[in-house]
Amino acid sequence: MKNRRNRTQNLQLPTVPQIEFYGRDQVVVEECHGVTIAEYDTETIKLLAGSQIIRFYGKDLNLKNLTPQSVRIIGKVSSLEFEE
Repeated sequence: MKNRRNRTQNLQLPTVPQIEFYGRDQVVVEECHGVTIAEYDTETIKLLAGSQIIRFYGKDLNLKNLTPQSVRIIGKVSSLEFEE
């Protein structure tokens, strides 16, 4: 039997951000490799996170712990939306 090489080992899948809510007061977006802040005020935060565009709505929103891989949003989050 031939020794077959696993052809999927070089396959790179797109990264999908992971969003974790901690009540309505805190959201952590991880695995967003190279997050860009497209819009930021106390009622709206728009993030370009990997291949996703995510918009958070709420009151008294603030960015904390911004790194290339993750961001933490604090404040009263009322909704989020994914944009195309």
